[in-house]
Amino acid sequence: MPKLSAAQFEARRNEILKAAFTCLAKLGYARMTIRDIAKKAGASVGTFYLYFQDKDEVILALREQHEANLSANLPESGDGTGAIEFLDALFLFLLRSLDTAECEDTLRVDIQIWAEALQNDSLNELAVGVFKEKIRNFAGLVAKAQKEGKLDKTLKPEALARLFLAIITGLELQRALNPGYIYKDLIVPIRKLLR
Repeated sequence: MPKLSAAQFEARRNEILKAAFTCLAKLGYARMTIRDIAKKAGASVGTFYLYFQDKDEVILALREQHEANLSANLPESGDGTGAIEFLDALFLFLLRSLDTAECEDTLRVDIQIWAEALQNDSLNELAVGVFKEKIRNFAGLVAKAQKEGKLDKTLKPEALARLFLAIITGLELQRALNPGYIYKDLIVPIRKLLR
């Protein structure tokens, strides 16, 4: 077997990740098998094991890839942007992304991971870690907005951050269950809530 270059190795790994994403969205974690992933990727089961040890490892890689893609597309908080304005832009970005057809499989995958995390320690650790990081980021924005005098200083930043995350995850769940809802209708109410 010819040795793959680093670029070829990475490209093949990405094909397997793409196949795993499709299988997870379609079949769910419990029903998805390594064989399903390999078949979808046009590879053998042995090839899968050259890249990943098991389903959990491929899910961890999918999650890392998703977070990297999300971070690359999020609005940026420049030095001249206030925290409330950045939170507004962030919620606007998230609501608009919920109104796209492309988000459907991503939401199905997220919900599959959350559900499996209730039974699977490594996925639980992953999900909790992702939530903790988002709460930390939101809490930082809340604290910044409080320093800017735009949010009530008696509010606990972490508590408000948890509320923001609950809004976002709740909207994700609603979108996955009810794809036809128009989320742009929520832009004005969320902006009023932030103010």
